[in-house]
Amino acid sequence: MKILAPVDHVEEIETLAEAGADEFYGGFLPAEWNTAYADVGSLNKRTFADAQFSTTDELAAGVEAAHTLSRPFFLTLNNNFYSPAQLPLVLREIERAVQFKIDALIVADPGLILEIKKRRYPIELHISILAGVMNSAAARFYGDLGAARVVLDRSLTTAEAARIIAAEPEMDFESFLMYGKCPNVEGLCSFFHDDNPEHIWPCGYPCDLEPTTEASPASAAHAAWSTKPRGNACGLCGYYTLETAGLSAVKIAGRGRRTEDKTRAVRAVAALRDVSLTGAGPAAMAEVARQSHAELFNADCDPYSCYFPAED
Repeated sequence: MKILAPVDHVEEIETLAEAGADEFYGGFLPAEWNTAYADVGSLNKRTFADAQFSTTDELAAGVEAAHTLSRPFFLTLNNNFYSPAQLPLVLREIERAVQFKIDALIVADPGLILEIKKRRYPIELHISILAGVMNSAAARFYGDLGAARVVLDRSLTTAEAARIIAAEPEMDFESFLMYGKCPNVEGLCSFFHDDNPEHIWPCGYPCDLEPTTEASPASAAHAAWSTKPRGNACGLCGYYTLETAGLSAVKIAGRGRRTEDKTRAVRAVAALRDVSLTGAGPAAMAEVARQSHAELFNADCDPYSCYFPAED
């Protein structure tokens, strides 16, 4: 499986490639967008500078750096929807992406996808997790619109992911494996990751829940999300099943995170991939995954920070 890593600066690309990254993705927020819309309707679900290439020149240099290493670069234009007034600016970014020879757009808005299809831009489409693909019918829908790859929803188990992959063998699929586990179904979420100094998102603010009837497991679970380090989520325990199912790529979340955090995550996944290449079975892979988690986070596995707790 390929390892897809987030990048926000040109300098990160060589470092992450040396750690084992095969593909890169990143975002760019043009000044025109910021002036017109500020934080309302983000271009790529991030509004803070740390999660973006800073200029068009840097974005072009990032793409060139990836290509020099024979690695593709994907651009995030993955808001759930864009208004008609916003569409011209989005299309301008797509034209710039084509000019820079960006390899694929990560998109979610069906209206934008139809516009791209109508204009026949020569660029591959990858369906973002923001589209909420949770079954094979949804994957087929986007495949019929011309998508080459689909990012599967984080809420899926490895068995559910395997069934979708088997049902649509002509498509490529990827799944998040490290960092950023979310309590929400992202295709239904209207929160934005804003320019908060502590990068605490709205769904992560500390809270107490008082049930109006008897306390339920769901109430306890929702309250727990605000106290757990889900930014350090890990799905290494699901690697074996996803690879066996035919997943094309595993994805590291973390646009806006420190380079060292990204590098450590890529190295952990790459090390697990190396073990897989020796022919190790599921039990051995699971043990390596647990050891890697402990080394990465200096903590035991926790269901709130595990992508696939049933696999642990």
